[in-house]
Amino acid sequence: MVFVDLVPVSAAFVPQAVAAALGITARPQQPLADAVRERLAEGRWLLVIDNCEHVLDAVSQFVTELCAACPGLVVLATSLERLGSSEERVITAPPLALISPETGKAKGSEAVTLFLDRARAIEPHLDPDPALVGEVCARLDGVPLAIELAAARCASLGIDGVLTALDDRMRLLKGARGSAERHRSLRAVIDWSHELLDDEERAVFRRVALFWGGFDLDAATAVAGDAAASRAAIADIVGRLADKNLLAHRRGPTSRWHLLEIVRVYAGELLAASGEEAEIRARHLRWAAGIAQRIEQRMVAGGDWREEFDVVVDDLRAALHQLTPEPEHAVVHQLACALGHLAYTRSYLAEAQVHYETAAVHTSGRAKVAALRSAAHVAFAQMRSDSAFELLRDAADRAAAANDPAAEAIALASAVVLGARCPGSFPEAPSEELLGELLARAQRVADDSPVVLAHIAAAKAWTACPVRARCDGPLGEEAPAAAQRVGDDALISAALDGVTTAALGDGRFRKAAMLADRRLRLLDRFARHDPAIGGEVGDIFHMVTETAIASGNLPAARIAAARAATDSIGQGVPMLAHSRLALTDALRGSFAEALVEAGEMVSAWRRAGKPTAGWMAPAQYAAAMVCGLTGDHTDMRMWSARALELTKDPKVQGFAHFVECRVALHDGRLDDALAIAEQLPAEYLGKFDAYARAIAAECAVVEDRADEGRAELAELGCPAPVA
Repeated sequence: MVFVDLVPVSAAFVPQAVAAALGITARPQQPLADAVRERLAEGRWLLVIDNCEHVLDAVSQFVTELCAACPGLVVLATSLERLGSSEERVITAPPLALISPETGKAKGSEAVTLFLDRARAIEPHLDPDPALVGEVCARLDGVPLAIELAAARCASLGIDGVLTALDDRMRLLKGARGSAERHRSLRAVIDWSHELLDDEERAVFRRVALFWGGFDLDAATAVAGDAAASRAAIADIVGRLADKNLLAHRRGPTSRWHLLEIVRVYAGELLAASGEEAEIRARHLRWAAGIAQRIEQRMVAGGDWREEFDVVVDDLRAALHQLTPEPEHAVVHQLACALGHLAYTRSYLAEAQVHYETAAVHTSGRAKVAALRSAAHVAFAQMRSDSAFELLRDAADRAAAANDPAAEAIALASAVVLGARCPGSFPEAPSEELLGELLARAQRVADDSPVVLAHIAAAKAWTACPVRARCDGPLGEEAPAAAQRVGDDALISAALDGVTTAALGDGRFRKAAMLADRRLRLLDRFARHDPAIGGEVGDIFHMVTETAIASGNLPAARIAAARAATDSIGQGVPMLAHSRLALTDALRGSFAEALVEAGEMVSAWRRAGKPTAGWMAPAQYAAAMVCGLTGDHTDMRMWSARALELTKDPKVQGFAHFVECRVALHDGRLDDALAIAEQLPAEYLGKFDAYARAIAAECAVVEDRADEGRAELAELGCPAPVA
């Protein structure tokens, strides 16, 4: 085997470099190339020629001639670009694998193995966390040289220090002084490749640095091409960059290319220094807005859109949040609205709210009001009523400034309904005085249009009842009729919810369940991509479950809770679905499942930033009951304490007394159970009234007061749901 490094060699001296490696010197009257062919024609040889990219033509011609004359010769040539020889067989060296096929994790992967090998060559006793090593390797795209250079810094920085330092990859990834010149840093390697490009290749290379998730030919033409550059010309340049391995080609129905992250950072630095960054970012923004609107239109029409959205979403986000100091506000608004709509429909609810708020910043007048209302709808879908309430108030003020009294009245009435309807999802619910002021203002500016009158009717119904989260009965009956006249399904759903809460408050549990089922049937009519219905979807599942529990129909409650878990809105707010499943499973006696769901509920709540969620307290108390009935009183106290932190609602705390009474009876603590039963007035239990009566009946029977127990059961009208 003979090894030849061509880094310091120019095209005219390729034969001399090979001859020197073979130990051949020039002879009189014999060209050096002939001497090389003569030597290699004897026997079997492996000739390794490294770093051919800067002398491709010379190497290609020389190697072709050698192979033709030397039947026992095999040439292994390394290059960033193929030689172009007719005898060539190309083997691409991909990045190292980041996941081990044996473990399915980073541990044992090619990348982690290389990192640990190089790190321990410097510090033999190093034992970094394989998961953190895997994260380092992933951020380096599995590039061997990058991994080696990072591993060399592990002894001095530690694996956590290496991770932190990767925020400035080019600074971190510098090798030791003893390394070969070109391999002392990644910058030197990429510099070498960049120097081999022509001017148009360099221009396209630095411009495509703006693409985070890769790009297709249309995207490259829109962003990286000059005014005179045709799609065919850009295709040629992109192909040449891919041939030089500065772009990676992803094959599929549509060809796409991307830069490794390290290369993208380098190209981004070149773009920043080029003087054209602002113009290229403006092109990228316009491209992103166009593609987002195209996907949005397909989504609204019911076509396939998710796959394309998932491919380009990182670039849509990047275009929106890496704006120039003076962006084209109309284009930003266009992109933010489309991306908010798409993110909402993709169940990225928190992200969608941010995009709609961004859209509001970059516009004015009625468009600003519309964007703020969309942001409020998404906040309500996440059960963040405090955020939705403030966004609606802001929308009302903006509508007033835009001289749009109808929009002002609708935003104010919507805020009133939200404050009265959902106090459990506010850190501190709006006062009755504030809601009254907002309603009065809405009535002052309201016109006689059916839409405005329907919103005003709903606000009046929700504020007329002295009990929060309960609608006034007679006024509540008027709201669905007003909503029906408008034909607004979201408004109809909200109005029916008001009638449902009135029925629950009156103890008409079966009536409430029928109304909730009526709302459930609205789901098939909803335009599920519309943010205005997102909060209604979540609330429908919530109330169907609640009313089924109240009426003692636990199988129906479990079906509704399970359906919520698979719904797109339920997936966007997983703590809601898990809470309903935990409560229902606990009451049905599926104790193991209930604790799993309760744990998932808390995890999802924490991931969401621990928003105010008093509605989660019954599920927490239900988990406490499960722990008490299975003998784990330590965890029972833990779950009860968690629930108490979430709510001061006496109805929910009444359910806590029911749980304590149930556990006391189970443990044989009759005196404790009787004392707790005395604290179970039905007027405080609301939807849990049936369970209070059931436990009261059981206490009476245990105390040998059978007549009182029978009376309780007769008033209950159905068997106790908890045995």
